[in-house]
Amino acid sequence: MIAAFYTNSAAGDLLASLAIHDPEARVMDLACESGTLLVSAYRRKRKLSQYATPVPELHKRFIEQHITGLDVMAFAAHLAAVQLLLQEPLEYTEHLRIGTMDSTLARLGMRIQPFGETIKEAFRQRKIDDFQKGYHEVHPSELERAGAVTVGFGSRESFILEQVDVVMMNPPFTSSRRMSLAYKDDLRKR
Repeated sequence: MIAAFYTNSAAGDLLASLAIHDPEARVMDLACESGTLLVSAYRRKRKLSQYATPVPELHKRFIEQHITGLDVMAFAAHLAAVQLLLQEPLEYTEHLRIGTMDSTLARLGMRIQPFGETIKEAFRQRKIDDFQKGYHEVHPSELERAGAVTVGFGSRESFILEQVDVVMMNPPFTSSRRMSLAYKDDLRKR
């Protein structure tokens, strides 16, 4: 974990009211934390479209099509999913657009696969000696959880990162001294 400083909901509401003027606006938060800005966006969009569409249809459209969030921490992304689903707890939602990944790797058109184990970036490259010594298998310590957060056991949907109308974000911040040299070098290249 590099940093975890969560956004105040009053600040999120203010930002949403300043940034979102259309109930059909597609919104993304590339460091969604526990979903504060996503919930503020949801509420702002709902307020703007208060009488336009029945609430169940609106909820489904907002959750499944309009609101996207990414966070590097799986726990935070799952909290964001729960927060969004709690906006209409009696309505069933098939899919979410919440994913766990380092958003500095995100690109338009990228497919966020269902949540599962992936090999940590730090361990992707091996030395040739490792293969000669028989260390070509992936050790469990090299795995991390990443991907699209899913609802229930049967739902294993991916989603594509598409162009949005509004990016709302409280970018993570930390001292660069806390980052590994390899990660800082990767960030410079990106």
